[in-house]
Amino acid sequence: MTKRILLIIFLVLGVCVRNFAQNKHSFSVKAGINFTGFHTGSSTYTGEFGVNAGILYEYRLSSFISLQPEMVFSQKGGEYKTPGNEWYVYATSKLNYIDIPLMVKIKILENINFQVGPQIGLLLSGKTEYEGKEIGTETNFLDFAVNGGFGFDVFQKFFIQTRYSYGLSELFKDKNYKNSVISLSVGYKFMR
Repeated sequence: MTKRILLIIFLVLGVCVRNFAQNKHSFSVKAGINFTGFHTGSSTYTGEFGVNAGILYEYRLSSFISLQPEMVFSQKGGEYKTPGNEWYVYATSKLNYIDIPLMVKIKILENINFQVGPQIGLLLSGKTEYEGKEIGTETNFLDFAVNGGFGFDVFQKFFIQTRYSYGLSELFKDKNYKNSVISLSVGYKFMR
């Protein structure tokens, strides 16, 4: 599993570096925090915190539309109900992913843009605890989501991003829990 993840990372980095030398391209780094939880389709609870950090590659199609693939380490997690000894208990899961979103970035105003697109997440590790003790869970390796949010350019090279990621994939076998993440990030653009 680790070899597959490393191969994907090197392929994406290779494409980004090769195309970076051409016009209409930029490369950025970002880091921030996640407000994370699980949704079941009918309710959402976002009460855990995590971090995010990654790289962005932007290809400008026109003066107001860009494609922006990203590769982001993202900590997610939340509470879910699981059978206990005599009744149901609420356990807390912490999940680490490499997320690969493909965002369409649409300039609304000079310094404000709207971003929307699909995302695939690759699970790196996960742990579920109840009262300080780790309990076994079967977590799916792939996590599909749809993202939407806004970016704000601050000065020429700095930006702020806020985004909501709505999970489409069930995380645990036979349980209807999906990721729900609000992220806030700051970043730096390496301009051409």
